[in-house]
Amino acid sequence: MRIELIRAVTQISLTQVVAKIRALGLELRGAERNESPLFVMGAGSQTAVPLLQRMLAPECWTWGGTHDHTGLVQSLADPLRSLDFHGSASRALADASAKGAGLTSAHATQASLVVTLVDAHRAFFKRLLIQPAREANAGQWGLISERLGAEYAWYLQLLFPRSKFLFVIRNPYDAYREWAARRNASRLPDPATADDPITARQFGRTWCELAAGFVAEAGRLDAHLLRFEDLQAERLDAAEAYLGFPLRRAARRKGSDIGPAPIELIPEVEMAELGSELHALAQSLDYGNPASPSHAFASGSIQPSLVAANAASPSHDPSRCAVLVPVGGQIVPACEAGLLELERRGYVVHRVRGYSAIDQGRNQMATDALADGFAETMWIDSDVGF
Repeated sequence: MRIELIRAVTQISLTQVVAKIRALGLELRGAERNESPLFVMGAGSQTAVPLLQRMLAPECWTWGGTHDHTGLVQSLADPLRSLDFHGSASRALADASAKGAGLTSAHATQASLVVTLVDAHRAFFKRLLIQPAREANAGQWGLISERLGAEYAWYLQLLFPRSKFLFVIRNPYDAYREWAARRNASRLPDPATADDPITARQFGRTWCELAAGFVAEAGRLDAHLLRFEDLQAERLDAAEAYLGFPLRRAARRKGSDIGPAPIELIPEVEMAELGSELHALAQSLDYGNPASPSHAFASGSIQPSLVAANAASPSHDPSRCAVLVPVGGQIVPACEAGLLELERRGYVVHRVRGYSAIDQGRNQMATDALADGFAETMWIDSDVGF
């Protein structure tokens, strides 16, 4: 039982951590009321994040490079997942906050520790990022990354409530062709990839997880979702209105980060791996693979002829199939994106939580589906993108 409790605590998402801290209704000391940093987050490699860094200057001093490659934000934020919000003390804190009642000395001490911890995180960023920006006479400061997902935006917004976020997405097939060209020419910026090379499947999974999170959370975070294609075509009015200042468009034409020409065709094996991870989400965002029309349905075992035949067959009725998703902790964004696409195509998706005995849970889910009249079942794990 104790092991299960520890596992439940450590698996809590940052989004949940932030929500629980805010639910305590505690005044965070020293909140930077006048600080409005800009955090630019790209959905994986080759999303023009370095280009945006130039276009934002000199209005905004954005840090990237080493801070991004070392996983600085992740290293700071991830330990917060282990905060115990399941104990009686935390419930008492929440109850007291909701009722406007006073706290006992023990509970007040725990509340003070939470506030102090958040203040310490904020102070770290102030010393590392704000002070050098002020010394350089920059009016605004920020951080730029191709690795941070939307849940880290919630963490950063907790520290700086007036933060702004630019979420950048790009056609993943175009991004992969450019990335593959750099890989083939040994020009990837991260030397660690030489010893542990990134596969097409990993590239696709990363893009899917980041892009799905950006799309899902942009509205709640009041973030601006920017397509690389709009950046390339200089359709920037909406982004500039959100930022409150013009982007330096001349910087876009400098081309100082131009690398080798993208590969023309993605090898078939790599294409199958990419498609198995990101095809559903890419299609929902109107992103195809224009360099290779034959790969419009690029998921390993799924061929265009088979899809067409199934779509034309009157016996292929999605509503007769129950998609069963047992959920132990949370549904990862890449999985949720695929589930939403299945629902859009007419499938019934059952997301079921609460079973600690997975074998019993699966048996009950299958029994319920058959009792409800479904002719087929399809199982999907909640931590798998498809």
